[in-house]
Amino acid sequence: MFNISFIGIGATKAGTTWAAKMLAAHPDVCVSEPKEVHFFDTTPRRSGRPIGNNFGKGLSWYQKHFCHCPTHAVTGEFTPAYLTDPAAPANIQRFFPDVKMIVCLRNPIDRAYSGYTHYADYLRLEKRDFFTAIREEPEYVQDGLYCRSLVRYFEHFDRSQFLTVMFEDIRNHPRTVVADLYRFLGVDADFVPAGVTQKTNYAKRSTFPIVGHCVRIAIEILVSLGLSKVIVMLKKAGFNKLVLKAYTRKITRPPMPEAARTYLREAFTDDTRQLEQLLQKDLSHWT
Repeated sequence: MFNISFIGIGATKAGTTWAAKMLAAHPDVCVSEPKEVHFFDTTPRRSGRPIGNNFGKGLSWYQKHFCHCPTHAVTGEFTPAYLTDPAAPANIQRFFPDVKMIVCLRNPIDRAYSGYTHYADYLRLEKRDFFTAIREEPEYVQDGLYCRSLVRYFEHFDRSQFLTVMFEDIRNHPRTVVADLYRFLGVDADFVPAGVTQKTNYAKRSTFPIVGHCVRIAIEILVSLGLSKVIVMLKKAGFNKLVLKAYTRKITRPPMPEAARTYLREAFTDDTRQLEQLLQKDLSHWT
């Protein structure tokens, strides 16, 4: 019977791409293709995901994203939208009640600014300035209300099933975080993956957004045909890096406006204090 061992549930722009890459590098771990399957979430986001009702397509559709995984591998996926989606906890529990879950968290103020840059520069869906956008678009704030989201998960799963990874630890102590991830999944924690200290998912501007859209459609077609192995082969050949280089360029974000930082600090204060109690962790540096 088809089963998976772990799910990365978020948060968005909090290091999930790096975590997924480090896990995929381990010889005993296999990550889905693509990284974000969007099976358990049902609430549409501004990016247009999920497309349709993926959960309604059933477990056989979900399984196709793991066709490239060897039978012995510890398998899983990362879809950051799962953290804030109200239906995701119950949907995950329905199929995988014993699954381990990885939660990547980041200062919600910085996370909001990174999310805005993603929408404005990469997806080209945001035309407003940052301060206007965070006041008018609920998603920027809601994605950083971590305690509210985690409480929903703790109503469905035992806390021992969760590993929390902090974005600042990824930056400052990447090898320690990698070892913690491997240990959590029960694989060799002494393995050191290549690129463990390299930054992934850097801020970038899309010069031809249609190219990215076409690539996503091509991946969906390959997966639907049970050809996730082809995607893996193309990645190993460096095809994805060539495409990404062709239609994006790195950018440097300007400093966050102080008025926006003050607004977000007030928006996140209560939830962050509750999160400190929930995780028994000092997060005073976030505010």
